Amino acid sequence: MLYLSFRILNEKYAVPVMDVNESVQFSKVTKVPKMPDYVLGVMNLRGKIIPVYDTRVRMGLESIYEERKHLIEMMKQREREHKAWIEQLEREVNEGIPISVQRDPQMCEFGRWYHPYMEKLKESYQRNGSGNNVLFGILKKFEKPHNEIHALAERVEEMIERGEKEQAISLIRHTHDTILHELIQHFESFYKALEDLVHRDIVIIINRFDTLFGITVDSIDSTIEINEYSEDSLTSEVVNAMSIVNNETIQILDLETFNHQNISSHIHTQELETV
Repeated sequence: MLYLSFRILNEKYAVPVMDVNESVQFSKVTKVPKMPDYVLGVMNLRGKIIPVYDTRVRMGLESIYEERKHLIEMMKQREREHKAWIEQLEREVNEGIPISVQRDPQMCEFGRWYHPYMEKLKESYQRNGSGNNVLFGILKKFEKPHNEIHALAERVEEMIERGEKEQAISLIRHTHDTILHELIQHFESFYKALEDLVHRDIVIIINRFDTLFGITVDSIDSTIEINEYSEDSLTSEVVNAMSIVNNETIQILDLETFNHQNISSHIHTQELETV
């Protein structure tokens, strides 16, 4: 039997091709009240109002939209920390106290996150081609200015030891206006890229017993032939079978678990109010 395979959090899943109507890019979704948390809302597909389900949430995982929101919040905190780093360095020089800011770019909170995250993006792309090249390209630009900012502490300390306090303060302020400014621009580009990803998200449109609904996926792989299944060791209520194809485990989604509460009918009774 032919299946369409796709990825969610680097795990491989599949649905029968006979149940797939098409795949589309994520478009505007209108929220519908009193729905389960995995119901993103409804979308207009060429005049048809269909429900869209967040597959991650249906599996008990964090929504990709919440994941992105948390990532932006974390990065905004890292941005604030580097602004504070420069301010603290200038204050310590002005007050003539020992320089205490973190000098190792891999040991600040951003550095501890940055290198493992970059490796994760690279591994994801090498393994299944689903890494995000846009984010990777932007994040690569962080490394040089970030390293230069942390190296500033050593340079300033050497200048203080030579009695060049005023020159050290001038260098700090110049770095604030140039290198830190460049780093902040990269942060802004990162936020924008994350927010724009929603327009590249993929929804698989399912046609199940003449009922249309959409399920979100991280990326689509390919169509594959699956003829042998196992129902042992299932890890999720939305998976009804597993198979191994080319030494890779593939989990078969139980599409009935998405629309089992007759959600489509309930949504259509509200569409005049919500769309």
